[in-house]
Amino acid sequence: MTDAEERVRQVVAIVCGVSVGEVTRCVRLPQPGAVEVTVRTSSGDEACRLQPATAGAPRALVEVGGLAVSVRGDSSDWQLALLRRLAPSRFTPAHAAKVLEVIQASWRLLPEHRATEELRPAERASVQALGAERALYASSIQAFEHFYATSVEYYVDSSRHGVSLGVPEHHRYGFMGRMPAAPAVRQHLQALGFGSTMADRLNVVPSLGTFRERLADSGFDSAFRFVPYVRRRAAAATDADWMTALAGGTLLVQFTGPDELETVRAVPRGDGLGGGREHRHIHTLLYAPFHDLSTHGFAFHLMSEAQVRQLGDAALSKHAECPELSVELARFYENTLTQACMALWHRIQHPTEFSTAFAAELPGLCQQLRELQRLDDPHAHFVRYSGVGAGRGEG
Repeated sequence: MTDAEERVRQVVAIVCGVSVGEVTRCVRLPQPGAVEVTVRTSSGDEACRLQPATAGAPRALVEVGGLAVSVRGDSSDWQLALLRRLAPSRFTPAHAAKVLEVIQASWRLLPEHRATEELRPAERASVQALGAERALYASSIQAFEHFYATSVEYYVDSSRHGVSLGVPEHHRYGFMGRMPAAPAVRQHLQALGFGSTMADRLNVVPSLGTFRERLADSGFDSAFRFVPYVRRRAAAATDADWMTALAGGTLLVQFTGPDELETVRAVPRGDGLGGGREHRHIHTLLYAPFHDLSTHGFAFHLMSEAQVRQLGDAALSKHAECPELSVELARFYENTLTQACMALWHRIQHPTEFSTAFAAELPGLCQQLRELQRLDDPHAHFVRYSGVGAGRGEG
């Protein structure tokens, strides 16, 4: 986080009556001196806009000493808390002038807000937008909406083919990826159909077909393949199946099957909202179509064919030597490799830099594969594929 962001976060914390750590995102808007911040509250993440009070500016929740404060969304609790905080008896024009001074001094140094991140209501669509993919997603979406008592949202880009799905994050296990800060990387992800409506979480994810089509049209070479896998009880994939797929450069994007949907429907509607550990495995399964692309798909999508092959050869060689390491090898791709790639994506400034940056990490990653050891309880660290209704993929 830059010094400019930190200064603005400090004054925003004063305005909103929260700690600096609860101000999780700060970007500049096109209007000079206008910023949007995301504040973590007891009821969830809330978006707040601060700017000079001028003619033609959006209608503000409150204006104090030339500072206009407005909110995005309709959380009455959040609006009421701000109104109380910004009451003239507590927040004076002198306070407002200081806030404006800091924001105006830092404005040009803040990350730029990208219009495509804020998915406008006019871009929302219905489930029909999934088209030919509707059958693939049907059980996953029905199970998700039942378990969390919420709705998946659909977004279309009027200038491009495809659809993205927006999901809230109801748990504390962090299954969704995060939007990097570098503008060129953000633009690249947005062009693929990713978006963020909550504190830089990649909670808007392209459908699998949209992701594959836009990646093919992006001008970048991608060696990884992204294939749908519908979980079925009848024929469960083995740990070796998963490891072999990943080593061969194939990510199996998981979807809920009809029989698993019936299992989820047997629990009370909204039972997943508590986010307790007893539901952790179901969380993992239901977020899979969105998590797999926002985390692993994002992480791996610009690996070159030579890089995929080098890693795969090391993994398969280790498996031939030690067949009992199937879980650990799959876990390497799911955890170690994903984390290494994500760290690069959050460090580089442009997607063209990924291949070179990853090449520097590759020898160390291959060495980790060669030195891989048996875990005492590998399944305790790798719950993604085990459990309710897992089965061989289709499509």
